Amino acid sequence: MSNQHPADAPGPVPPFERRLLLGAAGLAGIAALASRRAEAGPLVPPAGAVAPTAKPLGELEPRTAVNATNTPGNLTNVYRITQPGS
Repeated sequence: MSNQHPADAPGPVPPFERRLLLGAAGLAGIAALASRRAEAGPLVPPAGAVAPTAKPLGELEPRTAVNATNTPGNLTNVYRITQPGS
């Protein structure tokens, strides 16, 4: 058995033909996307007053201030953090 390919075996695609194939595939993709109707949401805002939609940071991640009241120190430290958290 020979390691050589027969004369009619497919070989590498020449660069020019590869560009044509990629260009045709790109055009087909653009045509497929253009045929779909792109729709966005309504441009008219809903009636009523503007209201916040997000929670304040204090509700999402409550924090403890580092000060003499919340984290009192001792003889060697100005502040002592004894509880885990933010």
